[in-house]
Amino acid sequence: RVGGGGGSMAIGATWFPLRRSLTCGKTGCCDDSPNTHATKHWEATAHPVVRSVEPDEAWGWCYADEVLMEDVSALAQQS
Repeated sequence: RVGGGGGSMAIGATWFPLRRSLTCGKTGCCDDSPNTHATKHWEATAHPVVRSVEPDEAWGWCYADEVLMEDVSALAQQS
């Protein structure tokens, strides 16, 4: 698993899985965390698609359309 938790680790919170914006590369914690940094980034910037940063996971989530994408590897390489 990928170490960190974006801003959550900086404030001393528990580790949670990470999500990375495919628009700008900003990494934040998932919605299971109390801080939900990835979702807050979407709300602040309207960057619609994130992907899991976890090893062996290539899925993504589009906040704008509320759609789970099974493999965003090709998109992630472009960002």
